[in-house]
Amino acid sequence: MGIRSRTFLLGILFFSLPFTAQTGETHSSPPPEPLDGLEYSKEYFPDAHYDPSVPTPDSLLGFPVGRRTASPEQIEVCLRAWEESSPRTRLFEYARTHEGRPLYYMIVSSPVNLNKLDEIQAGYGRLADPRGLSQQEGKRLLESLPAVAWFAYSIHGNETSGADAALAVLYHLTASTDPEVSALLDEIIVIIDPMMNPDGRARFIKQLAEHGGTSPNVDDQSLLHSGYWPWGRTNHYLFDLNRDWILGVHPETRGRIRAAAAWHPLLFIDGHEMGSQDTFLFSPPRDPVNLNFPAKQEHWLEVFARDHAASFDRFFWPYYTGEWN
Repeated sequence: MGIRSRTFLLGILFFSLPFTAQTGETHSSPPPEPLDGLEYSKEYFPDAHYDPSVPTPDSLLGFPVGRRTASPEQIEVCLRAWEESSPRTRLFEYARTHEGRPLYYMIVSSPVNLNKLDEIQAGYGRLADPRGLSQQEGKRLLESLPAVAWFAYSIHGNETSGADAALAVLYHLTASTDPEVSALLDEIIVIIDPMMNPDGRARFIKQLAEHGGTSPNVDDQSLLHSGYWPWGRTNHYLFDLNRDWILGVHPETRGRIRAAAAWHPLLFIDGHEMGSQDTFLFSPPRDPVNLNFPAKQEHWLEVFARDHAASFDRFFWPYYTGEWN
């Protein structure tokens, strides 16, 4: 399976975690059976098998992934534990926030690919700037390089479920003994940036602790769900980092742009979260579409959207496209 098809498959498999992603056609089919109270009780990866030498997220966090919001410190504990225990991982710190919190990305792939990271990165650099690259050498690189996919989560600190979903994805990739995962990692370099705004996340977790009670509160007007100013969406200087991609003012953005640009990923997924009374929003976007968008990009947005929808339909998860996207 080639670069394009493997990358395509990766987006289908791991963007379909049950976290509220930024995703106007609406699907509201009821689930086949009621959920267990307020908890999502289904397995994220049904029938998967795992290497017992790789610690589970539950054992590291003290609770199942998604049961509670993992703190930046807890996420770092998971990353370091998986780096130490799995031969499929490499962990890199790419920046520090204004409050001194580290920003990491973790590379997950086969041990063979991990031993050639510099060579793979250099190959993509040559393709990205093909001046002086012969047609024959370009073809060789296209046929030999594994695909690169970048998964980024929770750039808005109070959209917490993305970073929690990243932990589920990371554990599955690092610990799964299933042949399909091994085959996937033979052909793909997966780069996961699990938490793009740890300062905002920490601020929001503090607000969750302040307003939590002994019983669940399902009123979405409660401060438990909304927080209070300055909320957790923004970074230390209350800047929305999702608006900093062009200007690159803040250390989180500057480090991330340098790190991602060095890899030239074929796929970049940005996992957000919707509001408390919303479902899932994903591409394709509504009109008008920026005229600078190449037609090929519009085509692939449609392809990915169809497969996202098919994956969601399997689990009866509601979603929509277009609207304000």
